[in-house]
Amino acid sequence: MRLKKASTSGAEEIIKEFFNKSSAELSEVIPKWALGNHLDKLLDYQLHPNRGKYSIFFVEVKQLIQISNFGEVILDKLFTDAQLNDIRISRILSRWRDGLFIDPPTIYIDSSKKKLNFSDGRHRTKAAHFLGNKLIPIAIEKCEVNEIGLLISLNKSI
Repeated sequence: MRLKKASTSGAEEIIKEFFNKSSAELSEVIPKWALGNHLDKLLDYQLHPNRGKYSIFFVEVKQLIQISNFGEVILDKLFTDAQLNDIRISRILSRWRDGLFIDPPTIYIDSSKKKLNFSDGRHRTKAAHFLGNKLIPIAIEKCEVNEIGLLISLNKSI
């Protein structure tokens, strides 16, 4: 199987649209998460509660950021002039602005049991944080819920 590189077509226009917006203008973008009544919007069907593999919880964004490894994702500013970051952030904001739903981030505990890592969703978490969201949903494999619950407060969602 051959992997295709993600398309960057139209990315500059989307980045420009959001790059110059003020914090107040950005805060008008409301995150839409594929959960609850919108589970049918999940792209990763493995996250669906009926599959029995993951549980979805709400967590405080600030607490999640403090206890998580974000790798190369810079958390100091929303747009960093790094093309990949700026494309991902602007596409997330664009989807939310257009009323489209996005899967919750997926996390797991690292081998030291002291940090959380993202399987998926670092940029979604960052975007939600910069929009001023206090809580976001996260998906956790059921076998890791207890261990992760020792590191971060989990509030049951669905």
